[in-house]
Amino acid sequence: MTITGILTAIVIGLIIGALGRLVLPGRQRIPIWLTILVAALGVVLVSGLYGRRRSRLRL
Repeated sequence: MTITGILTAIVIGLIIGALGRLVLPGRQRIPIWLTILVAALGVVLVSGLYGRRRSRLRL
């Protein structure tokens, strides 16, 4: 995974985390920064796993 791919995944995760917070209104038990961080890490993890699988399949 390239640096550009990692940065893109982090930005997408930030957007998804913020949108997830907006979709679920009301008081949450975790702070917004933690919601965004978890989303960003999730996107990086999934994109990394997808890249490994894709390289094995030679698509």
